[in-house]
Amino acid sequence: MKKNSTPEFKTAKAALAGAMQLHQNGDLDAANELYSKTLEIEPKNPRALRLKGILKRENGDIKQSISLLEHAAAISPKDVAPFNELALSQISAGDFNDAEKTFRQALKIAPKNLVSLTNLGALLHHQGHINEAIKCYSALLKEQPDDINVRCNFAKALVDAGQETDALQACERAINDSNAHPYALAIKGAVLIDLERFEEAKKILLSATQETQDDDIAFINLALCLDELKDTNAAIELLQKALEINPLNARAVSDLANCLIKVNQTESAINLCEGFLQKFPGECLILASYALALSAAGKNSLASELTDYKRLAKTFKLNSFITDNQKNSINATLAQLIREDQSLLQNPLSKSTIGGSQTGELNLDATLEFSELKNFLENSITSAVEEYKTEFQSTHPILKAGSDRWSLRSWATLLNPGGRQAPHMHPIGWLSGVYYVEIPNLTNEKDVNAGSLLFGPAPDRFSQKKTNLTYHEPIEGQLVLFPSWLWHQTIPFQSNGQRISIAFDVLPNNILRQI
Repeated sequence: MKKNSTPEFKTAKAALAGAMQLHQNGDLDAANELYSKTLEIEPKNPRALRLKGILKRENGDIKQSISLLEHAAAISPKDVAPFNELALSQISAGDFNDAEKTFRQALKIAPKNLVSLTNLGALLHHQGHINEAIKCYSALLKEQPDDINVRCNFAKALVDAGQETDALQACERAINDSNAHPYALAIKGAVLIDLERFEEAKKILLSATQETQDDDIAFINLALCLDELKDTNAAIELLQKALEINPLNARAVSDLANCLIKVNQTESAINLCEGFLQKFPGECLILASYALALSAAGKNSLASELTDYKRLAKTFKLNSFITDNQKNSINATLAQLIREDQSLLQNPLSKSTIGGSQTGELNLDATLEFSELKNFLENSITSAVEEYKTEFQSTHPILKAGSDRWSLRSWATLLNPGGRQAPHMHPIGWLSGVYYVEIPNLTNEKDVNAGSLLFGPAPDRFSQKKTNLTYHEPIEGQLVLFPSWLWHQTIPFQSNGQRISIAFDVLPNNILRQI
């Protein structure tokens, strides 16, 4: 955009009107110029500040967007609009805790503001604060009982909370109110999958996919049902259809690669993964499937580059940074805070925790003890990255997927005696880890691997050749850090107490996933 290419405006009102028209037409550079002109004439114009803040977010300048929107909110403290936009920019920056505070501030101004309630509910759901999300969705449905999207989100939150009957009733209400809209059908199918009722899910997802041909998630979920019901060839066709709809859907690629392995088309699975990784080198879902495909094809040396657990996993001890007494004090406080956390859910269906409870996302700035832990995690991550740079070439996914700027997402798990973490990986991370807060004494000390972190086995639905097993003994005050694509689980244990840990994902800010 050349300087002075926009018309001259003598008043802020005229300049703002011109900027808004250009913004609406998609001419962001020219719109930005006129928003600036407006603010030259009238520096405290709240609407110009808000709209320019939105434009900056659209252009990826999140820091400037937040600054402008904070200014707009300060000038217009009784207007919810700048607060809602500020929260969206905070989400884009990965500042989920700040975004939640901002949405709640907006709701103090206007308790029934539908935009604030909708976005807060989605954010809380995304963070795993399921019961709080349910409250938001319930408040929304009182104001807009016919909002199908909200009712479907409500159903998903209910099933995550273990309220199976209520979740299915919410699905039926959405289906009836929408005259069997395909999205409502697809959501009921997804809920039934969460409940492992695959035959029922198959029937309703068939109806959903017959009604619409553009919902890639519905086709993926239907394929999952068919694969679970041993019709893998039909699942392959559906996953190929999903990729026609959305070629960038990593889950479709991952599931398709797994199905191809099952029908002995391992080279096709390898080619599929390699093609996707050329565009997105650090996509963890694909790297996990790629390692399985390489192993299935007998390319063990290549597979081991991705699954050399002993080399890729790093351990750090908190008492390397502070004294043992400080460590014990921090861990005791963390254990108490976790036990009292209001977001704890027992055996959450959408998570891997079995025989225990899991919190939603933690605020690592909430207390001194959490801040101390955050500093330890950040220092450990920095050290690990330097070790990876020394040990691996720049072409290794552990380095290609990374960034100098990253965000942390963390949550806590309490496992009761006999509890465990089922096999899983962390699809949205770059690096992941677990910090051990409290480890009880085992009642059967002869079971040397009880309670251990185990790397290797994938979930049962994945095709996997015999794999090497690597066990990590849990130690209070120790952190285990590893690439997010590594399959891992925990071994059940018997004790007189709970096993408490804090898990986390490291998300490069250049690929930050939004809600």
